[in-house]
Amino acid sequence: MSVEIRKAIAEIAIKYNLFIIEDGTYHLIQEKVLPAVATYAPEHTIYIASLSKSMATGLRLAYVAVPFKFLDSIRKALYNLNISVSPLLAELTARIIVPNQFENIVALHKEETKARNQLVNHYLVKENCLGEATGIFRWLHLPNHYTGDQFEQIAAAQGVQVYSGGRFAVGNVAPANAVRLGICAPESREELEKALIILRKIIEMF
Repeated sequence: MSVEIRKAIAEIAIKYNLFIIEDGTYHLIQEKVLPAVATYAPEHTIYIASLSKSMATGLRLAYVAVPFKFLDSIRKALYNLNISVSPLLAELTARIIVPNQFENIVALHKEETKARNQLVNHYLVKENCLGEATGIFRWLHLPNHYTGDQFEQIAAAQGVQVYSGGRFAVGNVAPANAVRLGICAPESREELEKALIILRKIIEMF
């Protein structure tokens, strides 16, 4: 969202005394990090940031910035949901954040993701494969002779896992004729490149 839209959402929340739950999971890995909505409506926004996407997959840890008036409600909700954090992960994360190693890790993550996205752009038509330069997912729109489910099955049979647009459709909305690519899932760029070559061949089959 643009800064203008973020400000507009904040203004509506303030005007009508609404609260916002802002998902900042991918905020820090964007190429251009924009101010969070919470910046413009701090007393109306519950901001959640996860570390598994911006730092390391194994860090199943998130932080929640909560306005004081919501603090007791959030505490009770987390208690009732029986959500707990591994003390080891909390300690490890603190040791990374305090000496400013966090910024270095995020910068390296962005650099690697940019290189992987360049591979995607090389093998797949950029206009049909939507996503940001530092995005860890891409959205591949398919030719009309494929449905998302068909393409997912054909790719799986050749050793490449993608997810059909139908997996992300909500309610009665028709799913996008597309598949989602997790470009950071492969262990190496070489593995990603092999998968992209296979996907391009499948697209060009007909």
